[in-house]
Amino acid sequence: MIGRNISHYGILGKLGEGGMGVVYKAEDLILKRTVALKFLPSIVSSDSVEMSRFIHEAQAISALSHPNIATIYGLEESEGHKFIVLEYLEGGTLKQKAAGQPLPIPEVLDMALQIAAGLSHAHRKGIVHRDIKTDNVIVSGEGQLKITDFGLAKLRGVTKVTMTGSTVGTVAYMSPEQARGEEVDHRTDIWSLGVVLYELLTGQLPFKSEYEQATVYSILHDDPKALSAKRNDLPTGLEQIVFKAMAKNPDERYRQIDQIVADLQSVREGQEVTSRGIKLLTPKRKIWWYAAAALVMVAVVAVLYISTGKSEMIDSIAVLPLDNLSGDPGQEYIAEGMTDELITTLAQLGGLRVISRSSAMHFKRSEKSLREIARELNVDAIVEGTIMRSGDHIRVTAQLIRAATDEHLWARSYDRGLSDVLTLQNDIAQAIAEEIQVALTPVQKVRLASARRIDPEAYEAYLKGHYFLMKRTSDGVKKGIAYFQRAIEREPRYVPAYSGLTHAYGIAGTWGYLPQSDAFPKAKAAALRAMEIDSTLGESHFAMGSALWGDWNWAGSVREERRAIELSPSDAPAHLVLANHLVALGEFEEGIAEEKRALDLDPLSTFINTQLAWAFVCARRFDEAIVQARKALDLDSTWALARYQLGDAHLGKGDEREAVNEYLKAEAIKGVDSSRIEAKRRAFETAGMNGYWRAQLAACSEDDCSSHGHVAIYARLGDTDHAFALLEKEYDARSANFTYGIKSSVHFDNLREDPRYRELLKKLGMEK
Repeated sequence: MIGRNISHYGILGKLGEGGMGVVYKAEDLILKRTVALKFLPSIVSSDSVEMSRFIHEAQAISALSHPNIATIYGLEESEGHKFIVLEYLEGGTLKQKAAGQPLPIPEVLDMALQIAAGLSHAHRKGIVHRDIKTDNVIVSGEGQLKITDFGLAKLRGVTKVTMTGSTVGTVAYMSPEQARGEEVDHRTDIWSLGVVLYELLTGQLPFKSEYEQATVYSILHDDPKALSAKRNDLPTGLEQIVFKAMAKNPDERYRQIDQIVADLQSVREGQEVTSRGIKLLTPKRKIWWYAAAALVMVAVVAVLYISTGKSEMIDSIAVLPLDNLSGDPGQEYIAEGMTDELITTLAQLGGLRVISRSSAMHFKRSEKSLREIARELNVDAIVEGTIMRSGDHIRVTAQLIRAATDEHLWARSYDRGLSDVLTLQNDIAQAIAEEIQVALTPVQKVRLASARRIDPEAYEAYLKGHYFLMKRTSDGVKKGIAYFQRAIEREPRYVPAYSGLTHAYGIAGTWGYLPQSDAFPKAKAAALRAMEIDSTLGESHFAMGSALWGDWNWAGSVREERRAIELSPSDAPAHLVLANHLVALGEFEEGIAEEKRALDLDPLSTFINTQLAWAFVCARRFDEAIVQARKALDLDSTWALARYQLGDAHLGKGDEREAVNEYLKAEAIKGVDSSRIEAKRRAFETAGMNGYWRAQLAACSEDDCSSHGHVAIYARLGDTDHAFALLEKEYDARSANFTYGIKSSVHFDNLREDPRYRELLKKLGMEK
């Protein structure tokens, strides 16, 4: 084979051979680069099972892109040979580097974290390596590790190709369940990483015998010798990490590879892992550790300065939905609620752009890479993690990853009682802020440090309230109100519950789920109570601003919303509500700027994209409105409101036919009977826009449309007397809806020259 050309590859030499293939060093004659070609041995080329494994390897690693995983360039066939084209890696294996000798602790920790980072990426893609060993890790001259040989990888949803009872992998590194021939998951890689750690720390394998059968017996039944018996310089907690990874029962191991990352980071950063959590170093050891750390930091900064001339600052971040590890879908509200609360806490930090919940939720259980997600959200870093609840106890694992490089910047695991959840959220936020060097104000530092305990039942009720409120349905909003009230009964001074209650009542009144006369006073009462308890919180002012709008206190509402944004700069809903209110008051330029800021924080929100289109329509910037409405429809083609805005924009440009087409598409989405839609289309064809509006008026009368809908139609038809008569009724009823359109809506343009219009604006306090 050496010296031959296969396809456009010149074979330069043999790199190695194993049960799954022969690997050659080769030159890509077209791209002029050195590659590695992995061929399936001819002895198994006719074996469909082995061929299936070979193809699965290509599928597995082609889905992976990570600095600690060897890159695949392609799967090719030539002259009857199937082969994978791989990144050629200079350097030897980790087995060769260790050479059967213990390695220094800092070096072992760095290597383990690199391997874990690669496995974390693979596991997020649903890929289990199943053959992690020091022979399958290449060490470059610069000390970078690359995991190779995903030939035994098992993809989620791929049919198992091994015969019943057979095993795959290298025996000394096999987990007990793998050695028994059982189905395995990502925890088998966690076991193997534990074995690798043991080998690097001691120079020996934990389970080894002259015969494979004896090695398997030892894996299944024996405990390895203590690490502390083999070396005396182990940091406290490192031995615990290794043995927890190698627990024979998979349920007793780390549940996720990221949890090992968190504990290894704790050891590397000078914190000792104990069975109860994190224990700080003694003062004497801490001094020595800080001195060493300072020298390392000086060196790192110098290298960064020399190589790049600047530091890579992180000023934007997205918190992906925490994974619910409880196995109980009924606990999903805990994961979603904790995600949202962490976003809310981070949003209070000035100088940091934090993506809103609704955009982050698009990537719940997403198969996209972190780089793809970061690119879509336009952020520098990603926070991801897991949460598991057991009774009144929760465990949260969180990690911060630089999106461009998949570099793990920070990771921690937290074990807390549910009553300490507020402290936990603040601890995570503060740790992230410190890691990315966000400058905290004295007030922010005090706030993050002053979280108190909370009644677990109250917090659980609050999370459920938030979960149901987000559904925005009549039943969901009413359930949200009930849960917020229950939270307040248990914790009468818990501001988020009052804020949630304010918004729930506001939505219920505005959307007709409850009578406005009942809902709005209750919304204001809850907001006032939030302000009484703590007026330094952005959510208190946000709640107050929303309540004051329902009270027709326009200036007070805008003032409170501006204050909310000052206290929580990355609160997308606060920017959105302020924007809507400014547009409604005719402050189009400032309103559009706020809409854009909300969209910057929540770029995948169909609603915010549509609201920006509405703002452009109100400002009579119709071309921009068309572009924006189409962006909303790209996100959700079934979003009727975006169709209406698109119709208004086309009508504003004078394109009546296109406008009617969009209006009728919106009605079809809403489920309007097709015969009615066709009747309106015929009315337009016969009598133009006036015919269409008359058909709409007839349909509104039959369907008992809102008074506000009637006003817009009468205004379009030029029937000003009917329009103003209905507007006076809306004024007397203190209707929520018409306050958003009376001063800004294009539908009211035919009313603006009428003296009654100015008088109405004066009565409303919208014009002097």
